[in-house]
Amino acid sequence: MSEPFAFKMVSQVFSWGKVGAGLECEAHRHLHRILPLGADAVADAERETAKYLSNAIKEATGRSASDWIDEYVATESKALLYSTTKTIQQIASELHFDSQSLFGKYFKRVTGISPREYRASIAQGNSN
Repeated sequence: MSEPFAFKMVSQVFSWGKVGAGLECEAHRHLHRILPLGADAVADAERETAKYLSNAIKEATGRSASDWIDEYVATESKALLYSTTKTIQQIASELHFDSQSLFGKYFKRVTGISPREYRASIAQGNSN
């Protein structure tokens, strides 16, 4: 099963080994948006393992890294479903899911409804 882009990005940046400056910069930008951690904590965590990062995030926020990633991806997904006329396939592709099916399953697991149902609720005036 494919993992969403945000999870792949965080996993790559915070795992052992070198990463490109572009990916590192992108990860910082997203992490600062979704995590209430200071720059020093993120920089320190970058030098450690993914497990260390997960533990640091859990300790600092009371929530797991995967919870933060799920929230971020769901929020981005909802924003795209709400504010664009892009197809669900196009949104799935933009969010780096391997297929519309995987995106739909992920979205439903995180939000409780399918992307199509979410769009229909928007049309009916419910934008939760």
